[in-house]
Amino acid sequence: MQTQSKHQPVLQLAQPTQRQCTSTTGQAEGCSGQPAADGFLKQRFLPLCQSGGRKLPPKAQTERGFLLAYDNLCNLYGLEYFHSNEGYPASVLLRLWDAAVQLDRRGPYTELSVADESGTIVLRENCNIGYTLHYIPVLPLHRLLRKNTGAGRLLLSVFSYLYQQVGVSYYRDEDSYLYSEYEAIGYWLTDELEEAEDRDKQIALMQQAKKTGDRMFTFIRSSVHLQQFSRRLSSFAPQTDWDRKCLKLAASFYELYTLFPDASIYSHIDMEHEETDTYGYDDYVLYPGHYLAFVAETSGWIWESLFSNINNYLSEFTEIKEPQCITRIDGTTIRITDSLVFEQRLLRLINELVNLLEQQS
Repeated sequence: MQTQSKHQPVLQLAQPTQRQCTSTTGQAEGCSGQPAADGFLKQRFLPLCQSGGRKLPPKAQTERGFLLAYDNLCNLYGLEYFHSNEGYPASVLLRLWDAAVQLDRRGPYTELSVADESGTIVLRENCNIGYTLHYIPVLPLHRLLRKNTGAGRLLLSVFSYLYQQVGVSYYRDEDSYLYSEYEAIGYWLTDELEEAEDRDKQIALMQQAKKTGDRMFTFIRSSVHLQQFSRRLSSFAPQTDWDRKCLKLAASFYELYTLFPDASIYSHIDMEHEETDTYGYDDYVLYPGHYLAFVAETSGWIWESLFSNINNYLSEFTEIKEPQCITRIDGTTIRITDSLVFEQRLLRLINELVNLLEQQS
């Protein structure tokens, strides 16, 4: 695996090995041994209609309902209308396919389908986490509080918001996934690494990560720092370029908080089957507590060991619980009432926060 940059805001896990060839019903097993002709790549291929032996929905009702829903979809999302001379059901599939292509160009990932014979369009929107870790270092904030109290307290309010409202997990919380990973590294240092060079130094760093993490945890959990968020924004007087970046970023977080006062990273995640095994997670399912969390540092020996363990563990997972929004559009829909705007802005701001912290640490 490639070495990660110290100032990389988010970290990419090694992805599970993909099979070179797959087999599905109706396809021959194996891959073509000959390269495709250049002309093949220049052709335009349209979606095929396959009923799978099932009876198609009635034409009149489905097509009429779909066209009404499709008109609303184009109006609501500003899509270019697709005109088709094909008969049913190809006309429905072509319009749906073209709308999906237009939406995918804008991001995030979207999937369109027709719900039933009513012609209702179902738009499934995903906040694509992929194999990315959004880890926020805590010890840089502790150091900042000692040398730049104003900026430190401002970011402490941001941290409090992320923990108390957004639901970002904390590595010193015994119920968190990362708590067990840090404990495993500590056990390995004290009980199994007896003759290693710099062992005592690494043990001291681990103890500092735990002790400072526990102290910061008491601040971050306190409701006072969240309540003081607005006042700290208005009273902070930046002195340097870094201070101005800090103020701008904190203001962006506060704006997100005021626009979405009840939103969290779990607002669009189905957690129905969360508590099923150790640490409250399903086997081979990646939850927000895995990929969105506070850590001690994002550099140094302990971090490298932690990341290696996480990479080996999480790369075996087969499913990721990521924010997902499902919108049903029919002939009566006049506005969109739900979206993933909060999650999209949140992850972008968290990446900026990590970069900001690493610039001063």
